[in-house]
Amino acid sequence: MISNEIGRYFPPAAIVAAYIILILGMLSLFVSPLVGLGMVLIGAAVAFAKKGVEVDPSAKRLRDYTGLFSVKIGSWESMEPYSDTAVLRKRITTTAFSRANRPATTSDDVVYDVCLLDRTHRNKRIVKRLLDEEAAAKSAEQLALTLGLNYGVYNPEISAETLAKRR
Repeated sequence: MISNEIGRYFPPAAIVAAYIILILGMLSLFVSPLVGLGMVLIGAAVAFAKKGVEVDPSAKRLRDYTGLFSVKIGSWESMEPYSDTAVLRKRITTTAFSRANRPATTSDDVVYDVCLLDRTHRNKRIVKRLLDEEAAAKSAEQLALTLGLNYGVYNPEISAETLAKRR
């Protein structure tokens, strides 16, 4: 079983707010236990929720999951449509807006996603997210070897309709 955590489920601003709610909930447990417990549960759920992917090579299936305190929720799907693996570069930014509607970029990261691709390379499924390109390439090659898939470069097919529009 291959299990990879992709990242947090909620954006950074929501996670900070969740920690504040969690702390306030712990403090309010002494005043109003029921309200405090509710705040602690909501804050913990938002602060610690993660998303990831599990791959079962023996059964040729995979699932996207939402994890909270080592409980993983998600449905299994067949890996039949996927024939290739590749590494895709992605820039992830988080922007917050002030009351005056001015943007402030709070994070700007470049990540490399190890993906499963279908025959046309149009449908992608992220399996692993890494910060290093070489490590991502090695991981994609290992995944292709484990699952019996082809490792290659992302190269989606262009339909005749799109080619006609470009001419």
